[in-house]
Amino acid sequence: KETLEATGHGAEKISTPRNFTLHPSGKWLLVGNQASNSIAVYKVGTDGALSFSELFQDIPNPICLRFWIQ
Repeated sequence: KETLEATGHGAEKISTPRNFTLHPSGKWLLVGNQASNSIAVYKVGTDGALSFSELFQDIPNPICLRFWIQ
């Protein structure tokens, strides 16, 4: 049985988070910020820690995120 453990608190570039999705590889996390019309991208470290990577702006009300892999 595995357990989760908090590794820290970070809210860099997050404002009214509405939805998030983890890339199938487990290496990237997207957070949709409804009030600020943006999507924040974080790299997931091998220890599970998040580090801010990029902010996409002017995306109206990102409320449902999904990685589409073909």
